[in-house]
Amino acid sequence: MKKKLFPLIGGIVLLAALLGIYIYSSSSSNPGDETEPTTEQTSGNTLVNTGEYTLCDREAESLRDVVIQSGDNTLTLKYSDTGYSVEGYEDVKLNMSNTASLASIFIGLYSDNRIEATENEPEKYGLDTPLAVGTATYEDGSTVTLKLGSLTADKEYYYMQSSDVEGVYLVDAVVGARMQYTINNLVDKDIAAIKPNYVTYIEVLRNNESELLLYYDEEKSNANTNLAQYGLATLTMERPLEGASVYPYNLEGSLLRTCSSIILGDVVEAKPTDYAQYGLDVPRLTVRLMDDSGKLEIKVGNDAGDGKVYVMVDDSISVFTMDASLIEPFDKYTITDFIEKFVALYPRSEVSGAVMESEFGTFSLEFREEGDNKITTDENGAVQDNRLAVINGKIVEDEGFADFYELLVGLSFDQITDHTQKSGEAAATLTYTLLDGSTDTIEFYPSNDTFYAVGKDGKYDMLVSRQSVKKIVDSAAALSQ
Repeated sequence: MKKKLFPLIGGIVLLAALLGIYIYSSSSSNPGDETEPTTEQTSGNTLVNTGEYTLCDREAESLRDVVIQSGDNTLTLKYSDTGYSVEGYEDVKLNMSNTASLASIFIGLYSDNRIEATENEPEKYGLDTPLAVGTATYEDGSTVTLKLGSLTADKEYYYMQSSDVEGVYLVDAVVGARMQYTINNLVDKDIAAIKPNYVTYIEVLRNNESELLLYYDEEKSNANTNLAQYGLATLTMERPLEGASVYPYNLEGSLLRTCSSIILGDVVEAKPTDYAQYGLDVPRLTVRLMDDSGKLEIKVGNDAGDGKVYVMVDDSISVFTMDASLIEPFDKYTITDFIEKFVALYPRSEVSGAVMESEFGTFSLEFREEGDNKITTDENGAVQDNRLAVINGKIVEDEGFADFYELLVGLSFDQITDHTQKSGEAAATLTYTLLDGSTDTIEFYPSNDTFYAVGKDGKYDMLVSRQSVKKIVDSAAALSQ
């Protein structure tokens, strides 16, 4: 079988570009080649092969509307200067390649094989009750009607009749399949591929309430987005732990482990009238992702069976299925899998001092500039803190102090719980004074014999080991002896 396409000019340039994808090579010669007629046997029918038969040969730029009736389904492709739309589905986002392939049937369709003596036996070829009937209208007002019969026994061809020529012919099975397209075959299923290493925005909403929000903040991040591929660009968390830092390399194996492979399954309904039946009137889950070159929004509804869920994507009004495993990381995440678990992480060069008061003792830390002992920045922008470290009034050596400061700023929480109202006085406090004069105070309240509860903005509690606090205080005491 063979289809020939002509370049599309004028009002449907885009369609012409896409049509080039769908040219089919003939197993016999092209028009004009000199060939001897041969007889073949296919599916029990005698075929006469005389080269190529023209079933529909029109100029691409002359094609206008196309109407195809297939069973209870009717597709009407409406022509305009900007391309094609489907009548009744004008607001549905179309896959232009599939739309072009359907329209291209009515531009150049040829067959190598004509069935002999078929005038009085259309039922033998399924042409008395065609699988599909398509009619194309052209610029000059002329029309061509194609009738699609049954599939041959070898499933390689369909029988077809054309109003442009007498007889029954064989066309490639691919052409016959296109003649039976529904609107679902024309819906665009392309979505953005988000790159985990370059992610700049993550938001998860449950029942339309935002519960997780991470984003790249140039002022707060320690590197620009070009370095994200190396796990160097931190994301700032706004919810649920405001101000917490998260690194892409922690996200890749947890929250973002499926994002680079997210694809849509089947088209369920191109233009639904009732989103509630899919659980998409109020999506139980919405995922919003953005990287350095694109963005993606997925709304998740009810279970669709067979390990799939109903979804909508971006601004498309259509409903699709998606493998539930692709959504699971966003549905069942635990932030302790990807968050940096530091209670208050401050680089030495940003701090002028710190004070801790606890049931295990008290210490004060200050950084003092004397002579060459100060903060310097080299020509490459690297910061070196050479200030003297003073604990409880005693200057301490760099080696011992480095271990102590690592304990202090590395103080981490073991788990997160719901916020509880605090009563009485804190069992411990840690106050940082920053270079700009601002302070940050962390209060530790007894939770049980093992943990302190550290509240944050009244939204959650971080549980910090009491022994971790004791170890810091003991280290300070040892250094200041």
